[in-house]
Amino acid sequence: MLQNKVDGLIALFKIGVSRLESTFLWNGNYYSSHYDRILSGPKIASFNERLLNSIKSKVKQMENLFEQFTQEQVNLKKVFIYGDNIEDNFLKLLQNNMSVIAFRLNPLQNIEKSSNLQNALPSTGESTQYVEPIGVVLDQ
Repeated sequence: MLQNKVDGLIALFKIGVSRLESTFLWNGNYYSSHYDRILSGPKIASFNERLLNSIKSKVKQMENLFEQFTQEQVNLKKVFIYGDNIEDNFLKLLQNNMSVIAFRLNPLQNIEKSSNLQNALPSTGESTQYVEPIGVVLDQ
């Protein structure tokens, strides 16, 4: 999914139990990475709501930064989500609240599997641990 260069701002978010790792690409090139605690508070009940608010805050911060650089309105184009704590309905929640195209990142989804290895390959959830190493190798 990331093989095609996309102009504009793209975000990758790795979801943890209490931490959000964000990576931003600008015109297909790495720009920055951040680690943030997922916001909590008495008025925000569900994990999905706290996660959505954390992502919206980080995206708004980056859009504002790039608007200062480009002197043009910048809107996030795509969001790629991966990690351990992603509920199935979260991508839809993200798309509905942010007007972005959101994908669950699975770095092994396009790899052809030999029938001998069917049971040896990790599940979709387990495959997210390979996002960073595969990205480094593909960039070489």
